[in-house]
Amino acid sequence: MKKPVTLLLLSASLFLAACSDGGKTTPAVDPSAITIVVAGPTSVEVGKTIKLNITLTNDSERLGFDVESSDPTIASVDGEGRVTGKKVGNVIITASSSKDPSVKATYEIEVTESSVPTLSLHADRDIITLGSGTLTFTANLNNPTPYTPEYLWESVNGNISPLGARNPRGTFQTVSAGGDTVKLTVHVGPYLLSAQTYVVVQPNYEDGTWLSITDKDTFVSKLLTNNTVTGNFALDADIDLEGMEIPKSGRTFAGVLEGKGHTISNFKVHGAQDGNIYNSAGMWNSVTGAIRDTAFDGEIDELGSGWGGALIAAEAPGVFENLFVHVNHSFDNGQKQKEGWVAFNAALVGVAKEGGRFHDLVIEVADNEGKATCYADTAYPAGRVGAQTFKFDNLYTNSTVVGGQTWDWGDAVSDLSGYYTGINFAGQDASLYRLNPTLWNLESGVKPTLKVRE
Repeated sequence: MKKPVTLLLLSASLFLAACSDGGKTTPAVDPSAITIVVAGPTSVEVGKTIKLNITLTNDSERLGFDVESSDPTIASVDGEGRVTGKKVGNVIITASSSKDPSVKATYEIEVTESSVPTLSLHADRDIITLGSGTLTFTANLNNPTPYTPEYLWESVNGNISPLGARNPRGTFQTVSAGGDTVKLTVHVGPYLLSAQTYVVVQPNYEDGTWLSITDKDTFVSKLLTNNTVTGNFALDADIDLEGMEIPKSGRTFAGVLEGKGHTISNFKVHGAQDGNIYNSAGMWNSVTGAIRDTAFDGEIDELGSGWGGALIAAEAPGVFENLFVHVNHSFDNGQKQKEGWVAFNAALVGVAKEGGRFHDLVIEVADNEGKATCYADTAYPAGRVGAQTFKFDNLYTNSTVVGGQTWDWGDAVSDLSGYYTGINFAGQDASLYRLNPTLWNLESGVKPTLKVRE
């Protein structure tokens, strides 16, 4: 019986295909398969960064790729393929498809000595109790040049002070409580290098001058009852004020509140009625002392909306540092515009006054109808034009309403260099935040929050 002609032709074509490659068959390549290729420089100096080109094909779902280093202490790599040299050695960079991790490519990088000076900084500890001793910082300088280095140690906030400012080892004594930044500048011939690290000087809570606050009743009786509040207060628990409505009064906070990262929540502030306007709302009428390392979560509604109202203080020549503030400003000024109502409020302080110190602040204004009428920092400053000696520095907020307004008794805040406004906390890279990582939780795509310290 004869084979069908079509079968004979197919057999012949297969035979010819095999013979065309010396008798070897070549496996077919699936043109739709995911592939990944890595290319770029093969070496990087310590302290420098190179960019690898990572090409992913047939990624129809646009899931992208993941990148990792075999030893991040030698060289780190980010999600875009930027490789930074850390110390001399060799690493393998692996790029893999996010959809199919079995599809991967490896690339070897050699980390070589830097041809220019590099500097890093090491601290013996990042928290110290006031008056308990000194802090020591060590400069790690790689200097391949013939130039002799010159060292300069500085404290940014003044909570610690350098004892020896021109040596590779910096020794600091404590001056006052608060978060601080140690900055080292090194001149090496034509090169100018700098590095910094963070420290916290905490009070001595065992010296007999501090009152521990652990519940609502103690907080109210000690901090919200007397017209003048003095003394040292430490929050040793979160304080839920259980919907408390705090009316305007002559309360002045002249003490020190160390929140230790704890939160004061669930309260509203109300102003004093003048006609149909409520003036100067605030937990305190004035803060002349210091509030540190504390989170506030409260509301300014219609009864708290008026001239110079704010969640924490109507006016403040005091110290506000390392605070997280969430304010629900629920009153829309447009509702009462024709009746002469003025919703003129701020999340932090209504009036920032001479001598006030405001730094390392995260302020979140709730996204509701009153958001556009609530200043994140201050409604207006006190003093005459050009006379302000305060500065809001290192302030991060989702709001774009900042700086206050100009009136005949004072200008709006003119120096906005320390402001970061309109932040989408859920999408923000953590590299933006110049906050003290000893006090703050800092993570990309996550809103900064205070760490609780016991």
